[in-house]
Amino acid sequence: MGVGFIIGGFCPGTSMCGVAIGKIDAMAFVGGIILGVFFFAETYPLFETFVNGNPKGSLKLSDVFGISDGLLIFIVTVVAIVAFIVTDKIQQKVKKVDY
Repeated sequence: MGVGFIIGGFCPGTSMCGVAIGKIDAMAFVGGIILGVFFFAETYPLFETFVNGNPKGSLKLSDVFGISDGLLIFIVTVVAIVAFIVTDKIQQKVKKVDY
């Protein structure tokens, strides 16, 4: 799934927006999503043991780091805000645009 999103340059939501405005690449991407879902559903019995085969059970990132869900959400939010600010500063320097 991740490789398809990288190659296509869309996520499911933006691909639907692209289809709505008539972008042919978005239509192809959505077609690929439909084919991929169909292929996975039809071949699921072949992959079932792999998909459900985690010996540790269901893992969450907060469990891996040993922190609460709320703290993890806070950390990810702060990192995202800092990343947005930094990339905005870089964009302003590269494009020399003042807001």
